[in-house]
Amino acid sequence: MFDVNLRQSYYSKEILAESMRLADIVKLNDEELPRIMSLAGLHRKDELSSAQRLAGTYDLKLVCITRGGREVCSLGTAHSMSILDSEFA
Repeated sequence: MFDVNLRQSYYSKEILAESMRLADIVKLNDEELPRIMSLAGLHRKDELSSAQRLAGTYDLKLVCITRGGREVCSLGTAHSMSILDSEFA
């Protein structure tokens, strides 16, 4: 599993790509998603299609995109995606 956690400038395109290639599962948040897609050279349309593109590009079994304390994730694989929403107390 790779939990992205982009912090300042302590990452590079190469490190992110290699980390995703080595992972089966990637977790990132909705603020990291546009940066990851841009660094990977992938078009970002919406969360679901972005998760599918990441899964297909890096052969991931699962992509989880969190949205802070408001909602849980967009989950899925390159072939099957769904959105799970939950309110946190």
